[in-house]
Amino acid sequence: MTTRFAWKMVKSAPGAENFLIRHVDGILRFGMGDGQLVESLLVEDFGEILFAALLALLDDLEFEDSDVTALLAEAEHMVGARPADLRLKPGDIKVSDLDYRRYQLVGRRYLADKDWLPSRPEDIRPPRDAGDEFLRGEPATLTGRHVRAVLLRDSAQEADLDDLANIDLLRVVRSTFAIMINRYLYPDPDVREIDQLVARAHPGGSEPDFLKVEYLARTAMREKPPMDGLTGRDVYMACWWMLAVITDDWGRDEAAITSAVLEAEEAVAESGHRLR
Repeated sequence: MTTRFAWKMVKSAPGAENFLIRHVDGILRFGMGDGQLVESLLVEDFGEILFAALLALLDDLEFEDSDVTALLAEAEHMVGARPADLRLKPGDIKVSDLDYRRYQLVGRRYLADKDWLPSRPEDIRPPRDAGDEFLRGEPATLTGRHVRAVLLRDSAQEADLDDLANIDLLRVVRSTFAIMINRYLYPDPDVREIDQLVARAHPGGSEPDFLKVEYLARTAMREKPPMDGLTGRDVYMACWWMLAVITDDWGRDEAAITSAVLEAEEAVAESGHRLR
């Protein structure tokens, strides 16, 4: 719901057209207590996004002037009562640089009633094991054999990177990841279940940031979050990070990993690409 709200806001809120949907989504979720997104939010236009998102939320909540007054009173009471969760350095946000005139209340909601989803109060489900229905055989390509060797930490079988095409490697890694995460998580994953994987995989303080990795995982689970700002390198690094966690959780099951790589080779070939 927060992703959809962010998408609607960026598409139609005054002055928000240049924001990344991912950054708006992150600010909303951070405000709801998702502290692990901090590194994803320290962007140049953080102050602008925060102010524009506040106005959009006021519109969506259909606040009257009296509601805003009460909200500000509550906020003033909270400031000082607890330390700030977002650690900003002097100069990170210059209030004098914010152009408040660009952002306005529009007097309408951004989310329609159909966009509201019921909460999922049940506990987070543990990830699934690898199962036992596998393709048998050996990877047919040098790229596939290299990916399998890296996942199984069999350095003796890894290829010389000079013999591999970067685009082939990206295609096989991304396809292998999509196959494995769909076996690892349930078909209807809670975002918290995805984030549990991301939190374990992400090294912290590195690009791609947490939200980029999460969005990539959600894409692999057949959702369609906006991928603005994600590069091929982001995809490559994020897939490897999460693949390493899944592989370890499966006890580096050679049959399961080989099967996933075989399926990935087939998927890449079916898309019209010829691998080395």
